[in-house]
Amino acid sequence: MHLPGRKIRGYLDAVDGQLLLFLVLLCNVKLVVKALALLLLLWRHRAQWSTVLRRPQPLVLLYPALAVAGVLSAILAGRFSEPNYGWAFLGSEGIWIACGICALGMQCEANARERACVWRTVEVFLMLNAFVSFAQLAGIIIETGALNPYRYQGNHQKYFINTGDYIKGISFDTSTCNAVLCAIGVLVFTQRRRWATVAVLLCALVLTASNLVFVLTLAGLAYLALFRSTRAQKSILALFLLPFILFWARISPQNSSYVATVLGMTTPKAAAAPVSDAVHSVEGQREAYARHWIDSVGAESKSTAPENVHTAERPALPTDNIHSAAFQHRDDSGAARQLLQHAAVQLATEKAPSLGSKPGKLLALQTTMQWLRENPSRIITGNGPAAFSSKMAFKATGLGIAGSYPAARTYRSADFEKGHLALYLTYFAASEKLHSVVHSPNSVYLQLLGEYGLLGLLLLAAYFAILRRNRKRLSVTLPLIALLAALLATDYWFEQLSVIPLLELLFFLDLRPNATYEAA
Repeated sequence: MHLPGRKIRGYLDAVDGQLLLFLVLLCNVKLVVKALALLLLLWRHRAQWSTVLRRPQPLVLLYPALAVAGVLSAILAGRFSEPNYGWAFLGSEGIWIACGICALGMQCEANARERACVWRTVEVFLMLNAFVSFAQLAGIIIETGALNPYRYQGNHQKYFINTGDYIKGISFDTSTCNAVLCAIGVLVFTQRRRWATVAVLLCALVLTASNLVFVLTLAGLAYLALFRSTRAQKSILALFLLPFILFWARISPQNSSYVATVLGMTTPKAAAAPVSDAVHSVEGQREAYARHWIDSVGAESKSTAPENVHTAERPALPTDNIHSAAFQHRDDSGAARQLLQHAAVQLATEKAPSLGSKPGKLLALQTTMQWLRENPSRIITGNGPAAFSSKMAFKATGLGIAGSYPAARTYRSADFEKGHLALYLTYFAASEKLHSVVHSPNSVYLQLLGEYGLLGLLLLAAYFAILRRNRKRLSVTLPLIALLAALLATDYWFEQLSVIPLLELLFFLDLRPNATYEAA
């Protein structure tokens, strides 16, 4: 008889500790920590770099190609004559180089280790991420004293519908990043029949309250149920709907209402007038007087009740008034928010739209198309790295949007200021109710089209063409191609340097050739 502790110890003994450490460090939001992860990767495969550089996977070639395209685009756009552009350009090129190093390292990991060892390490990493998410939820419960913080409206609704934003997982980045990691695990380990792991990851995914990732995950599960499962497995997959139904129906019913409002499917209800305004108005005083008179009559009738009649009532415990100020939403008024508002005033951005208006993502696409019509010379090679729409472009503004940046080296191109930066400030310098992924201009497709032109989009199309050409060799990662294609429309995922390397590791595992390298 095997003891549970011995089984767990045997399971963990088969985990690659260095690979697990690399994944944890790389997913961290801090650039310094990511740099440590890259150094670990370089040292770990120091004996294999010469071999893998001579025979790289075609997928890896995307990154040096984009780096070269960036140099060409910046030269043709005349960017190097602009003050401080060189620093932003080096930052953009450095990101593509780091992505290339990670891709080569993931190729080494897939080829130099036993498949079972890599799969187990990935599973432990995703489970660790899920347990960190549970710990973050536990911290919120302890702070609020509410078993369901998704319905807790106290503390100026700091949590409530925003609770999922604080479930950031092991990356400590955004809840969306956490949700994507969970979704990858759900789609992959469902096919590997690791049902306990899938159940844990589903629970962690639901906690993030990321509706977009919910939809993408459900679409992936529907594909698996229709085309890649037996009858018994279809029943299990049907059970996976329960966490989502429970979340939308019982845990956070206001979440689905918020989605419908943001997408313009429903009209937001007008806010109720504060109690203080109603009391101080003439009608409010009359209503209060009438209520007092009715209560007085009721009290008098109770006092004349027969003495032989005894009524026992449960004493009412005092409850918080949800209409008080502490239960009303209050937008952040800190220094970061004030900096964005000041920048919005300087750029004379348009008035913040109301909830239910046209999504900012659609406006970003329209802005990009309009810019290309006005600048046909930029269609082929784009406007240059960090000069139209990218994480580095936002970072280089010095507004703290995508992290800190030296104040003496800030850079903003005129096209970026008038386009995606102004659009971003229109939404994100306004009420927090408008802070949603559907209103953010972030998108890899628009980034490549605006900064690298059609050439950048063609390189990305070649990346997906390689995956599609090898689809018959992709045993468990085929649904991840569609997931990746959808995710690239939502954020600058290549520049995040967290999710994409994990996806590429899984792709390389499926595309692994028969010959393997010696372990370092």
